[in-house]
Amino acid sequence: MKKWYFFCFLLGVTTPLSAQEFGFKLDNSVEVAIDNKPLLNPWTGGLNGCQLSTMRLDADSVDDLVVFDRSAGRVLTFVAQQKRWKYAPQYEMAFPADVANWMLLVDYDRDGRKDMFTYALQGLRIFRNVANGEAGFRWQLIQDNVRTEGFSGSVNLLVAASDVPAITDVDGDGDVDVLTFDQSGNFVEFHKNLSIEKTGKNDPFSFKRMGLCWGNFIKEHCNDFRFGFDCSGGNTNGRAARQGETERILHAGNAILVQDFNGDGRRDVLFGHISCTNIALLKNAGGNDTNANINSFEANFPVKNPVDIVVFPAPYLEDVDFDGVKDLLVSPNTSGNEKNEMNLQQSIWMYKNAGSDKLPSFDLQQKDFLQDQTIDVGENAAPALADYDGDGDLDLFVGNQSLRGSAGLRANVSLYHNAGTANKPRFERRTDDYLGLSQGTQLFNLKPFFADVNSDGTPDYGWVANTFRGMEIRYIPNQAARGRAFLLDLKDSIQLPRPERLANGENVLFYDVDADGKTDMLLGKNFGSVQYYRNTTGGNRPKYELRNETFAGFDVDFNNRSPALTVVDLNGDQKKELVTVNYDGQLRVFGNFDPEKSLQKVDSNLVFSELDNKFKFSRLGGSLQVAAGDLDGDKLPDLILGTNAGGLRLLKNVSANKNQPETTADIALVYPNPASRFVYVRAPFDGTAGVWGVAGQRVAADVVLGVNAETSIDLSSLPQGIYLVRLTDGQGQSIVRKILVLR
Repeated sequence: MKKWYFFCFLLGVTTPLSAQEFGFKLDNSVEVAIDNKPLLNPWTGGLNGCQLSTMRLDADSVDDLVVFDRSAGRVLTFVAQQKRWKYAPQYEMAFPADVANWMLLVDYDRDGRKDMFTYALQGLRIFRNVANGEAGFRWQLIQDNVRTEGFSGSVNLLVAASDVPAITDVDGDGDVDVLTFDQSGNFVEFHKNLSIEKTGKNDPFSFKRMGLCWGNFIKEHCNDFRFGFDCSGGNTNGRAARQGETERILHAGNAILVQDFNGDGRRDVLFGHISCTNIALLKNAGGNDTNANINSFEANFPVKNPVDIVVFPAPYLEDVDFDGVKDLLVSPNTSGNEKNEMNLQQSIWMYKNAGSDKLPSFDLQQKDFLQDQTIDVGENAAPALADYDGDGDLDLFVGNQSLRGSAGLRANVSLYHNAGTANKPRFERRTDDYLGLSQGTQLFNLKPFFADVNSDGTPDYGWVANTFRGMEIRYIPNQAARGRAFLLDLKDSIQLPRPERLANGENVLFYDVDADGKTDMLLGKNFGSVQYYRNTTGGNRPKYELRNETFAGFDVDFNNRSPALTVVDLNGDQKKELVTVNYDGQLRVFGNFDPEKSLQKVDSNLVFSELDNKFKFSRLGGSLQVAAGDLDGDKLPDLILGTNAGGLRLLKNVSANKNQPETTADIALVYPNPASRFVYVRAPFDGTAGVWGVAGQRVAADVVLGVNAETSIDLSSLPQGIYLVRLTDGQGQSIVRKILVLR
């Protein structure tokens, strides 16, 4: 009998949407509570380094919220619903899949619809928001790698990948200009849009660099500004004194926001830098917006509860509390957690504007805006599922990269108990440190798993994690029978042999590849290949032998970095599929899993778009992890994905269901055979089962059987040998099966 029992997770939604062989639908309907408080948006996938803008997503007249998470390289969409932000993933698929580094929404053509400005190689791209039926919008690429008239002709309008520019009407002439730092990262360049002057319209764009810089100041280091620089091109003492030094400074990372912050009618600058923890207010003392004169600054803004984010805070202004005035939002403009010092569960600071747009007054309201309503374990969420309490439904476990606590920097595992049913789950967080793993060895990037590691027919609990000594794989043998509450003791953990060259970020799947009753190991490598390690011994301390470095045809492939794997029957046709997710957020399905052959990938258009009414490709996050299981009782395993942003996403399986109707079994089963500790019996009647020695002596007490129900018998007290299992119905009729106990 097959000894692999795959424990997974699910989603909940409706019936299949089409005859597509494999497909999924994003879902946010499964309820989750933390500290007895239901989360509004549990399945966002997490939020870390976020850039925030507003636009109309749906058909009403209220602005909605769009978040670009730089760390995950993905767009998140929220609709305004009863003065709360409700996650609405259906709109995400209307955004280009290749948005990267930065994204700002600004209505450049004054048609009432926000347009998109975003990164292009060595510059920026502009998309126009075009009305589009039910979706309300679609994106039309207007310019790619926008050009500007520089000092020596037409050149790319450079916006560094590390920066966040200001896209605004600087000179008040009715078209949108660009303020961005120059290539050295020390001067703000003003690129004036001449569209209105040349054509009387807002497009086509025609940019020209105005003067040497804007604002008459030089930025050098963190909170280090030099004022009095002549941006018109004159030669001041300030310029001469610092020229050589500024030329040696390389572009590092700058974020600017231009707005009048003190009510004097002149635009000031909020400034964030990659090496700063603060937001600085640079004050405009004179001139006009075109020829601003920045001559002083306040290092800590706002004065009350100033911004203090470990790395590169970037500011945004949007009305997020529905009072009609723009609030201040600040989030780190980074792709990762520099030195592991950032608290990425509190990385969107929201300051309520208690004043007006012309004279703002910012009061800190929370440091976890949006994050407080979602599952967020910081970064590198790694899901696993199992019925740990034996109540017949799947519970959720989530590992993470690490969090800073009283014991220092530690990874942990959160347990979300399923307080609902196998058909309608409701998850409640019971602990954020299952088994107290964070109190022992210092672990990082912890990925929990459930698998029958010792091949005794019972799922065990284990983890893959980083330590200061390198990667570690451990498991705890489960002393309970399958279907019962887990019996685990951390003191019983066993370290498994580590595959050669196992590196940080690589992923392990335990699965009986060759169907010999022993659970093998598949290893997803950082460069895209998959290795197969065969379990050659079985038992509590199995040994693994490398059999194939390009398992099923998976060779080095930069587009499939760090694949995480699961093997599961997606459509109920009794044939397994291999499901992979990877570093770049791609979901792939390989049909009819056969370890002896190179697998053929199914169409990558796997996620259903409600707006387009078809299946499309979707980038689902960064550094994905995957688990699978039937959440809603339709006998199709759904997917749960963990992302590098510290959250989870649910994908309801809407594949064509090929499951056959259940029929009542008419035979008696006793398995596995040989058995090591537990033997399981299933009979087509109500009755009892007992175990006897070959000499006719009873060696185990009878257990009660339910018709076609699996019942376990514990044989741990018996020595190795041959035994007889007798199944007896209510009329005294018996069926006898011979079994072998081996250890």
